[in-house]
Amino acid sequence: MLKRIREGFSAEAGFTLIELMLVVAVLGIIAGIAVPQITGVRNRAAMGKLESTANTIRNAMEREKSMSDTGVYPSLTEGEQTLSDLSGDLTNTDLSGDDSITVTVDSSGDDAYSITLSSPNADNDVIVDDTGISTSTN
Repeated sequence: MLKRIREGFSAEAGFTLIELMLVVAVLGIIAGIAVPQITGVRNRAAMGKLESTANTIRNAMEREKSMSDTGVYPSLTEGEQTLSDLSGDLTNTDLSGDDSITVTVDSSGDDAYSITLSSPNADNDVIVDDTGISTSTN
């Protein structure tokens, strides 16, 4: 049995340098194509998450306004904060759980509001206000 193992190792089989270089070149080309695609997917996912959160905030603000006796938007704390902080200002809206999204309340009044959402994984910011949802470049 040992004799058969030794004979198996003694056979001169292997890859030439050209074959190895060709494999490395093909892997490099594949990596060059795949990496930008993966980066784009990550940005689109982050933007989708920001837009979804913006929709939740807009719906909560409109609900608060319609439930208010005076028909005004709730007063929000201005400045940079987390989603958890913002959900404390909005009744029955849980926005906690993702502190990678930064919320900046630019203005909040009886008839208008403007909130900017940003994430380190997204190329653009999402702005939600009393007129709708839009994006802006970082």
